[in-house]
Amino acid sequence: MCSKQLVESAMVVVLALMLVFGCGCVHCVTVPQNSNTDMLALLDFKQAITSDLRGFFNSWNNSVDYCKWNGVTCSQTHPGRVRELNITGQSLEGRISPSLGNLTLLKRLDLSSNSLFGQLPNINRLRRLKGLDLNNNKLQGLELDAFKNCSSLLYLDLSANKLEGSTPP
Repeated sequence: MCSKQLVESAMVVVLALMLVFGCGCVHCVTVPQNSNTDMLALLDFKQAITSDLRGFFNSWNNSVDYCKWNGVTCSQTHPGRVRELNITGQSLEGRISPSLGNLTLLKRLDLSSNSLFGQLPNINRLRRLKGLDLNNNKLQGLELDAFKNCSSLLYLDLSANKLEGSTPP
């Protein structure tokens, strides 16, 4: 047998053994959420906005890296992942897209002083969220388990909205 055939045979044996006994580390086959997910979540959020009179979203297009879009701050330790979204006081009207729940490395979300209405969507996938400011909007409700897994949440401001009923535990 030539050396090329020997190498190929050895590779087949190694692969077969890996399939039978596993590779020894589960994380080596885990596919991480890529930054494209963050960009799509931001674009979906933008699409749910019905009025942007000040042109805040003008930079939110494919010709500009989304980490440089107005109000977006990306992580330095996880390049391409959104760490903060700060869109305060822009007179935006519309709903808050549930896709913001896909920004799983988000630590701070500030959408205060706009005219966002409807129900606050479920954001319980944001386990790293430390600050959430939605004050001075027109939000009418929130899902009962909206903050269920937000165990890192230190700051929450829902004041000056149209919320009714009891606050979930």
